[in-house]
Amino acid sequence: MRTWTSWPVWQQRRRLLGVLAAVELAALAAPILIWSPFTRPELDLALLLVSLSVTYSLVVAAWEKARRYLLFERTAAMTPNMLATWCFAAAIMLPPNLAVCSAMVAAAGDWPSYNAAGSRLLYRFVYSVATAGLAAMAASMVVRSDLPLFAGLALAVAGWLLVGLCTIMLAMYAAGELSSIPAVLSLRTYRLELLTVAVALAEYGLHAATLPLLWLSLPVAVLIQRRFTQAEARRWARPDRLMREEAWLHVARAVVEASVSAMNLIDQSSAGASSSAAATALSKYDPAGGEPSVPIA
Repeated sequence: MRTWTSWPVWQQRRRLLGVLAAVELAALAAPILIWSPFTRPELDLALLLVSLSVTYSLVVAAWEKARRYLLFERTAAMTPNMLATWCFAAAIMLPPNLAVCSAMVAAAGDWPSYNAAGSRLLYRFVYSVATAGLAAMAASMVVRSDLPLFAGLALAVAGWLLVGLCTIMLAMYAAGELSSIPAVLSLRTYRLELLTVAVALAEYGLHAATLPLLWLSLPVAVLIQRRFTQAEARRWARPDRLMREEAWLHVARAVVEASVSAMNLIDQSSAGASSSAAATALSKYDPAGGEPSVPIA
């Protein structure tokens, strides 16, 4: 087992380490510095949004990723980020302190799906979680200002995107990856983000109308993910590309986990049936004489 001194993060430039530390500490300090009381309904709403996001990450995303690998095994691996569906919804529906916590917990719940093959770098994921928290804080504070409703929502969307963009570009600059910045500035990069933000705005409308339909965001997110992945797979497909080791590992892990779950269910069902049969058999015998208590023809 590797010690903490051998973690890949320590191999990065010092200025990148400074950026990582500053952004992550700011995300951790934000809920404390802007703390304000919240109500029980707001807490329930936060738990609902987090549960939807974690359900998507733990249950849906892993199988959807395996499905994409099997359908488009000669395509570069793609994992669309759908978390804004619930993280941005938390930002515009919850007070800033609760929005930061909800967004970070929801983003952190994506780790098992993000690192399904075990080859992703943890420090990059932690940085993205901190970015989600800061973006949620900015959007939440904007939407709760004295602006008109639609202007506040529009500026909240802009704030969400701007904070995410700035933190990404800051990390790229610190890491010396200046050649990748033009791709980040391309509008095409934000198509999926804008779609998920639109879903979050629809959730805001449903909540404002007191309609208990926020759960619909889960199937909508799956549908958007499938459409987006299929379009990107056709665009970037390479017939000469073999399936990568990461893809094989993910598919194998998903199949094994599903098989183990199915076997556990079968074992539980068999144990329940055996217990029921034993109880039925014992009920037919007289405890005193050991003979059957039912008449024998």
